[in-house]
Amino acid sequence: MSNTPATQPLPPKTLPPPLSSGNSGAVSAVAPSSGAVSGVAAPKTGGGIDHHGPWTGGSREPGQKNVSSRTLMCYRTPKQEALTYNELRKGVSSDYVMNSNKDHYTSQEKMWEDFMDFGLDSVFYALHPQTNSWVELFHMLDIMSVDEVRQHEKDLRVLCTRAAENLTWARTYIEQSVLKNIYNEIGINMEPS
Repeated sequence: MSNTPATQPLPPKTLPPPLSSGNSGAVSAVAPSSGAVSGVAAPKTGGGIDHHGPWTGGSREPGQKNVSSRTLMCYRTPKQEALTYNELRKGVSSDYVMNSNKDHYTSQEKMWEDFMDFGLDSVFYALHPQTNSWVELFHMLDIMSVDEVRQHEKDLRVLCTRAAENLTWARTYIEQSVLKNIYNEIGINMEPS
């Protein structure tokens, strides 16, 4: 494969710094005696809080939620956020970068595993407006209309600052995991709308 600009991942976007205040707009439902960090809010959209601090990730469907963080990269303490952000902005490992000459399924599954490891998978769980059932959008994006998916994103950004941050981080990760030539081939404009 040639090393031309058309086959390079997009350059990293300049993003706001990770959250440092721990303010997710939620009140922790965990009592201080249970080992949770006192005075720190738990994320409203997937994740929780324990003696290490708040963490994100897992299904948003009641009864299917994670009871603990999957990895250390799910924690949203100021120090861990910085480490996680530096890792995810690299995108998927080079063996899995999505390009037009590769099986996309393998790349997609590696991305999903990384989303779970980074605690970003929660943003892909949506309550389907017509069936009132939970769906996972990463693998089934077409299960909802474009307008419904955009509304889901808007709702997440308003509901919880951690979810808003995770949406931005997921976009950064995807942009770094897909070679620019794919965007050009299928005519995708990656500029925000």
